[in-house]
Amino acid sequence: MSDKTIIQKFREIFTGPSPYLGRLQGATVCADALACRGSKDHLYLYARIADERIEDVKFECGMCDPEMFVTADLLCRLIHGRRVSELAYVDWPAFSAALGFESDDMKAHFEGARRVLDALVEHHWAGKPCEF
Repeated sequence: MSDKTIIQKFREIFTGPSPYLGRLQGATVCADALACRGSKDHLYLYARIADERIEDVKFECGMCDPEMFVTADLLCRLIHGRRVSELAYVDWPAFSAALGFESDDMKAHFEGARRVLDALVEHHWAGKPCEF
């Protein structure tokens, strides 16, 4: 897949707009981090979890490149509606299959976003409320 395809997907997030873009009101858990080492991609994930199922999920991205926006949007699509216990199955093979291609750059972005998702799950299990 070319850079043009990433840019096209990036534009779709904003012109759609994506239902996953923005802060989630009533989030029960959230997490954030610099998603990609050596970059300024600051990813925020917000989720509303009830009965151990992700009822809703959204993301915000600060200083993110188009690849991180595409990664975060697709990650939200993949986890929305899943049980928390199923999130371990959202791995690189599942992500790249949903994306439709593989690249080292997208894998690095996925790994960064996955770390934020792991923190979100940890916060959920610890009962840490969303504070931002």
